[in-house]
Amino acid sequence: MVTKFTRQPMDYLLTETLPLEKAGYFTFSGLYSFLTDADNKSLIAQYGREYQEEINVLKTNEKLGNIWVTSPMQVKTRLRDGFRIISIISPVSAIDAMFFNAAFGNEMLSIIKENRGFGARIPYKTSALRYKNSENQVVTYSDSQEKQQLLFSLESSGRFYQHLPVKSLPAFTDSTFYLRLRDRFTKMQSIDIENYFNSIYTHSFSWLISRNYVERMKFKNIPSVYNEIDLFLERINEKKTNGIVVGPEFSRLISEFLLSHIDALVREKLLAESIGRRDYEVVRIIDDIYIFSNEDTVISKITEIYKECLSQFQLKIGTKKVKIYDKYKSPVAWLSKTKKISDSMAELCKDGGRWGYKDYRMKVDELFDSSERSDVFRELSYLLSTLVTLTEREAKVEILENTVYIAFHLYSEYPSFVQCRKLIRILNIFEKIDSQKLKKVISSLLERFQNDLFKEYPTDWIELLLLTGNLGIELDVELYEDIKKRIEDEENAYLYAGWIIYVNKMGYVEEKEIYKKNVKKNIAKVSNEDKDIFKSDSAWWVILFVNCNFLDDKIKKAITKKLTDSKNYFSKKNEPKPNHKSNGEVKIKTSGKVKELVLRYLLEKDKESGKDRGFIEWGFSQEDYNKKFYYYTRDRTVFGNANELVSQFKLSY
Repeated sequence: MVTKFTRQPMDYLLTETLPLEKAGYFTFSGLYSFLTDADNKSLIAQYGREYQEEINVLKTNEKLGNIWVTSPMQVKTRLRDGFRIISIISPVSAIDAMFFNAAFGNEMLSIIKENRGFGARIPYKTSALRYKNSENQVVTYSDSQEKQQLLFSLESSGRFYQHLPVKSLPAFTDSTFYLRLRDRFTKMQSIDIENYFNSIYTHSFSWLISRNYVERMKFKNIPSVYNEIDLFLERINEKKTNGIVVGPEFSRLISEFLLSHIDALVREKLLAESIGRRDYEVVRIIDDIYIFSNEDTVISKITEIYKECLSQFQLKIGTKKVKIYDKYKSPVAWLSKTKKISDSMAELCKDGGRWGYKDYRMKVDELFDSSERSDVFRELSYLLSTLVTLTEREAKVEILENTVYIAFHLYSEYPSFVQCRKLIRILNIFEKIDSQKLKKVISSLLERFQNDLFKEYPTDWIELLLLTGNLGIELDVELYEDIKKRIEDEENAYLYAGWIIYVNKMGYVEEKEIYKKNVKKNIAKVSNEDKDIFKSDSAWWVILFVNCNFLDDKIKKAITKKLTDSKNYFSKKNEPKPNHKSNGEVKIKTSGKVKELVLRYLLEKDKESGKDRGFIEWGFSQEDYNKKFYYYTRDRTVFGNANELVSQFKLSY
């Protein structure tokens, strides 16, 4: 039976709650399918209504309670010469975020627009709610495999909001709007907010009501988007008030909400100083701020006012990143030099052609040597993106060797998550053309670049490791042991799941007892006394390994017992108890019901397949790389597959 696939409001769960920097084997798509089943869909709609009622009825100090609070899972990912900590929020928090958006999303969008801030990446709710193919028809699927492909693609590339007039900093500097400003003004200064997301104090949102404590207390028990943002950010992050979770797209929406208010304060102060819009223009893209003027004094004044306004919310400008550009200098000056290489990339990739890898290295070494360190990262990213485009357009066996050599070199210079996704896309294309030749080339390159490929943060390269496993490529013993140690040292359930998938794909039977022992040890850390399993950071080992078919029955029974005990706890807690109070705290029912529902998802078998459910795809394989998973850039541009389902339609916004 052919079923029409219409976009659901619940798409928010897939598109806005997970970070870009997560491996494809971790997914919320199974939970999404579970919640959109007929019975559960009506339940989740009911819980959404109860959520709204609780906001309207309960007092602020009762709303947070302890039941909604969850612990996110955190991983490090490379950011230029440093790193940032990315959060994968609990599935319970993902549903909380979906409810929160339904309750306050429209109000937040309205306030952002009313503030008339300087933001150039303004979120707008997407108007189209269907997925359309190239003939502009509604997409249909005829079996569960096609539906699963559609959900994986949505999770990888979908967006609940579109951002206008530009979606990213490169899009701004490449726009006619930017050129008009450079023509109109002779000077430009760029500044950014230091460590912005990690510096946001959650109480800053309630401060937007009033910085006066007495005045603010008058609004404490009145439902408002400002107080609710504060409480929401706390409960999805273990009740922490310093910093907000980094990674989910909703964090960017909330950060835009805060900065639009700061923009409004800056505008007011500029008017008080008799500085009007004829004298300047400010463009802000998230936390990057560009100030345009013909007068140095105006730029200095705007910068000082920004410092003053940011300090009111415990934020400050990053002094190391303040840059001044005269009329003929550009923040994208690196691009013209880089294009000289990218434009000749087709020739450089030809095996036995006039040019080759040696010529490429001479050109690119000269480019990097003459560039600032911050620009080298941009140049590497741009060249690797060019290589992806070239491979998609012209892939054939004649260009395989040089193209893969160049791709590995570029990635080795800047091994980050996004660059890894680009490398994998190139390798997947050539695997279809000549898998044996590709395996030989990769094997030699793994040895050649082994000191650079698998270092620092496993989040960035775990999928490359899985790809080598899918291709059956044996690693050097020393490299293998180093990778194993790096992953074990992280003590992270999500990364260790990837390692277990890899060793089983490679058939390393000697590793089985080792990983079983490690999983068992970490599961034992989850206290039997705390029945709310979502509060504990160590409980991710239980939540992620519940459907692992590589564990023995004894370990799986221990996992099932912990989840069952937690489910029974919430089942009992959710029994009707009108006006019941304990220690003066109202027992908020909706949060308990949601946690019970998520535990049901983990404990019950899938209706269609009869298999265990979870958040890890333990059968992650080469077929998955080629058919299910879609690799994308930071701007969520999909690297589709030419003959597969997803390439036959576009996500319509």
